[in-house]
Formats: sequence, structure tokens, C-alpha cells
Amino acid sequence: MNYDNILDLVKSNIHGRVAISDNEARLLCQYASQSKCWVEIGTLWGGTAALAGLAGAERVYTIDTMNTVFWTYGDPGVKGVEQAPMAAEYVLDNLQRFNVAHKTSIIKAPSDPWPLPRDVKPDAILVDGDHTLNGCARDLLNAQQISTRYILVHDFDSKHRGVKIAVENFIKDAWGLVDQADTMRVYKYAALG
Repeated sequence: MNYDNILDLVKSNIHGRVAISDNEARLLCQYASQSKCWVEIGTLWGGTAALAGLAGAERVYTIDTMNTVFWTYGDPGVKGVEQAPMAAEYVLDNLQRFNVAHKTSIIKAPSDPWPLPRDVKPDAILVDGDHTLNGCARDLLNAQQISTRYILVHDFDSKHRGVKIAVENFIKDAWGLVDQADTMRVYKYAALG
């Protein structure tokens, strides 16, 4: 299945929305297809987890406290759903809808301290959770200690100053920018060439 087909399938059938642009989704699929283990910080409706699983990631972990503003008041980005608070059941339903629930673990926890066992070694980590400077910085520092190959960062733009400043200040020299699309940046561990 090509990335556009995956994206169309998920966008057309998700309960909620895919909270990244089409270009970012294609980029996500490209790196997820190279990942045995994919971890994402920030879940929302589970759209990016579904994309990663459909693109070929063998194991997917999605980490979220599931108690932030969208989870409490609803998602203003979705027509007809904005008044209903989100729930973990919606995420699970979406993962089942796309037949990736069997290879996805929903971790309802903060991303710091790191909630996964140290023997879980992701090939890639998508940082798209706490968009404050301190929250994003903690996620980036954890990701650099844990990820073996790639760190993807979403919302690197002037609208999300905390993310932009955290990336500029906390991505260490060992990680080089290798790809980007819209507000998504991909960093690769330099020792891997």
C-alpha cells in the first residue's frame, strides 16, 4: 500500500482527525516503514499511530496522559465532535478500525519519567505531546537517550514557540536534521551515518 492510500484510508475513516498535514503524514509513513519499534509521545485520536502501523512499523507505542485540554473539553479541530471530550476508547476504536490494535500499546502516562521499560528500543520516536518549552525539552532529552535511529518532531513553527525553542536548544550535536515537511522535522543519530 502506498503512503497516499494509507493516508486516504485513515483520513476517510477515522473517528476524529489526523492532526498532521498530508505532507507530514507521508514523511511519518516513510520513517515508520523503516521501524520495527515506533514510539509516539502524544496520541490525540490515534491517527498517527494508525498511520505508523499501516506503513509497516512492527510495534507501536503511543504515550499520553489523556487528561489535557482536548481530553477534557473536546477537539476544536473536528466538526461535530468539538463539544465531546475525547476518551481512550476512541483511540482504541480507531486502532481496531485500521487493524493495528494488535501491534499497538496505548500507554496512559506522562512521558517523563519515561514510562516504557528500558529494553524497549525504538527505531524512531515522534515528539508531539507537551508543546511547552519545558515539556518538549524533557521529551527531546528522553528521546535522545532512548531512540536508536530517528527523532521526529511535530509543530516546529512560530505558532508553537516552545517546541521551536526546545528543538533549537536541546537537540544535541549527535543528532542531525535529515528531513522535513511543513512543521515536522526528522533528526538522525549521526553515529549511524
